[in-house]
Amino acid sequence: MTTDQELVRRNLSHCSWPNLYYGVVPHFAGAIGANTVAEIGVAYGYHAESILSALLNVKYFGVDPYLAGYDPKDVFVADVKKIFSETNEQRALDRLYAAVAKNLEKFSDRSKLLRQPSVSAAKTFSDRFFDIVFIDGDHTYAAV
Repeated sequence: MTTDQELVRRNLSHCSWPNLYYGVVPHFAGAIGANTVAEIGVAYGYHAESILSALLNVKYFGVDPYLAGYDPKDVFVADVKKIFSETNEQRALDRLYAAVAKNLEKFSDRSKLLRQPSVSAAKTFSDRFFDIVFIDGDHTYAAV
């Protein structure tokens, strides 16, 4: 039986995101000697794994509410439903969150996945806590 973690990993070969920007954060973080990185919008967790694999001394905080219905025009939720063969959007995103959390366990000593909106998560950190904040979350006009 295929696990949800394996389904997420298989999807990586269909994802165009890694070729677009995955080297940017590690390059920039290395250039400035970053110790703490936040990623707003974790999605499949591929970028998180890329950052953590490239930056062996960085503490990573991923923030994503994994919440359905935020943007009916965004194909992301439809893609997640397809990966898990789910009809319910929120159930598909719940499964994705669990799979990403499981896939990031190998970095648990230096990563934390926060399942909440970024505005809520931001309140739990002091000013200037992060050296880099990579924002790739809700892409709606209102959110941006």
